Amino acid sequence: TLDNPTIRANFSVKDGRVFLPNYNARFRNINLTANLPERSSEIAIRGNIGTEQGTLNINGSYNLANLNASVNAEGENLLLANSDDIRIVASPRLSFTSSREEHSLNGTLRLPEVLYIHNSFKGGGSVIHESPDTVVIGSGVEERQSSFMEMLSMDLNILLGDTISVGAGRFLGDLSGGLKLTKDRYQPLRGLGVINIGQGEYSIYGQR
Repeated sequence: TLDNPTIRANFSVKDGRVFLPNYNARFRNINLTANLPERSSEIAIRGNIGTEQGTLNINGSYNLANLNASVNAEGENLLLANSDDIRIVASPRLSFTSSREEHSLNGTLRLPEVLYIHNSFKGGGSVIHESPDTVVIGSGVEERQSSFMEMLSMDLNILLGDTISVGAGRFLGDLSGGLKLTKDRYQPLRGLGVINIGQGEYSIYGQR
């Protein structure tokens, strides 16, 4: 009634599709719902995003009153990229929370398969350096606000699988191991782990 108004809402995406041509990545069966029950300030988020090899499941919430948000995302063997230069298969188990004061990312990202070949490995690519006489003109001192990364805390484990190949310059090698990324609010990102080069090839003058 007009004397006691209430709001409820439901938003959904059904059978959505996205194609990223640069990475030959196809996302399909995208089904997401956001539901705001009557007399509630919290939006419930549920859904899944399909890839050509697996499905990412998502659940979370967003509170309109205090702007707090939380999202959990899990999936197995998701094909995130499948081009000639980059192929990524990932199995994430991640949890993200956000508030006015801080953001937090925790969980594990397992990478069973990665192929990344930098363009320079094929003979192309270049780096453009700034000229030493470049002058940057600004508008003076501005009020600085905390950035997303400054307010982010993190505890993330990255585990490399058995099929990890990286090419750069004239080198192509297989990697293994893992890395733990940690960060406290307003502190730099720290990484601890071991990345091993199992075997590799170096090409020079057409010889390997």
